[in-house]
Amino acid sequence: MSDPTRPGTGRPLSPADRSILALETGAVVGHTVKIVELGGRVTAAEVAGRIRDRLPGAPSLATRLTGWPDAPRWTPDPGADVDTQVTAVAPMDGSDGWDEHRLRSQVAELFVRRLDRSRPLWHVAVAPLSGGRTALIWRLHHALADGMTAVRWAAHLFWDDPPPAPESASGTASWTDRPVPEAAGSPRPPRRTDTVGHWAGTAAATGASLVGFLAREVPVGGAPSPFDGPVSANRGVGWVRVPLATLKAAAHRIPGATVNDALLAAVAGGLRYWLTGHGRAATDLPVRVPVSLHPEPGSGCVDAGNADSFFTIALPVHLSDPAERLRIVAGQTSVRKHAQDARREDAMTRSLERFDATLGRFVDGWRTDPRRFALAVSNIPGPRQPVTVLGHPVTGLTTLAEIGERHGLRVAAISCHDALTIGFCADPVVVPEVQVLADATAAALREMLA
Repeated sequence: MSDPTRPGTGRPLSPADRSILALETGAVVGHTVKIVELGGRVTAAEVAGRIRDRLPGAPSLATRLTGWPDAPRWTPDPGADVDTQVTAVAPMDGSDGWDEHRLRSQVAELFVRRLDRSRPLWHVAVAPLSGGRTALIWRLHHALADGMTAVRWAAHLFWDDPPPAPESASGTASWTDRPVPEAAGSPRPPRRTDTVGHWAGTAAATGASLVGFLAREVPVGGAPSPFDGPVSANRGVGWVRVPLATLKAAAHRIPGATVNDALLAAVAGGLRYWLTGHGRAATDLPVRVPVSLHPEPGSGCVDAGNADSFFTIALPVHLSDPAERLRIVAGQTSVRKHAQDARREDAMTRSLERFDATLGRFVDGWRTDPRRFALAVSNIPGPRQPVTVLGHPVTGLTTLAEIGERHGLRVAAISCHDALTIGFCADPVVVPEVQVLADATAAALREMLA
């Protein structure tokens, strides 16, 4: 990859980058938020110094957006001042720092502040927490980086000793879409490819596979989404932190289930509790599950941008039995992973966009239709070992993703060492009491072990 910070150079936005920027409206911002909680106090000047020293290793963070919307590019910004990108936030109530409740309310306020497009599209607020702790509240535009790239940048910019790149096997709390190896001893297909029978069989298999993909990923009809409605510029946020060991133990109750399946089943249980508690029907919901298409970990690619797709499942919200919810989820995700639905989705979308720009815009609208999915639930693997920042242990890592027009709720999870934090971002009118939903999700996970 060329270095976009060299004078006279720049990098055109990818179709994915442009699509993300196009989702911004008067009510919707395009960034995500990462919250790094530290077990000690650090200053904004110390954080800025760390980032300044390491910024050359993540050159996209030293670019700004130019030429929007006609010919957008990530253009080097030689005048970028890290001290303006990293600022201190002081408590206004005379306390020594924010407690958990105050942190959530302040993050919600920071979330809605748009990043300045005349500068690099990221910002870190350094906030004191109660008990002599610190929070780094990092807003990062999604057009610059997806979740996996953000984790790599966090390791490069913040961690004292960057750990190895996070693994992405099914047991480490991430979704990937890579070819499934053949089972040992399985019969191999005949090698001859020059017969009419072979080509006819291949065409039939391809057609059947495509029909199956379309049946899974292009739902027809369905109940209206409970989160479909006009969204405001206000946000409510919440999160819960659960031991990874609990998720793994829950997954082991169902043969073939994974940590990711346990997360989805817990979200289904939390939604069931929240919906019924607010007088709404606990009906199954189409849920989009983002999938990383990044190269294998260890490739050395830090500045990787956006490289993800997704598949869709029907989240079994109607089921009251936690074990049955997990069994249904695991069955659906297994089919989609083996069929590589996320890669098919990505290939189909790219082909249609290349064929015709108008068709590409139609596809973008179709991809974001709330009848196709009610909400997205993502999961990102963070550091597998304990990490520190400026000598202080990272005691919590949270990610929050922005909602969209007619999609009033978004769920995003991230792991850090031995815990998984599940973050919820919502329009507070569409989804009031979002922390109640977060707590109910943790309770639904515990029910899986009862």
